[in-house]
Amino acid sequence: MIAIASGEVLVGGLPARALKLVAEWADLHRGELEADWVRAKGDGTPEPVDPLPQNETMDCRGHIRTSAWPLPAKDRLRRWGLA
Repeated sequence: MIAIASGEVLVGGLPARALKLVAEWADLHRGELEADWVRAKGDGTPEPVDPLPQNETMDCRGHIRTSAWPLPAKDRLRRWGLA
């Protein structure tokens, strides 16, 4: 579990590379995530949030990558236990 506002890992953990990707994704979609949190707290259903564009992901050093990952986003999230 990761705090929307701060990006702090509250429960569990992620490898550093995965955490950087989650932080990048959260920065791009902060407004959507906050709106979904409000919906969820009010017994509503959160809306889907788009994944990171595959041509704009960060590598393990925090540099923007321009090539696609070998795994589709849904498989990466499943591997990390996020889907």
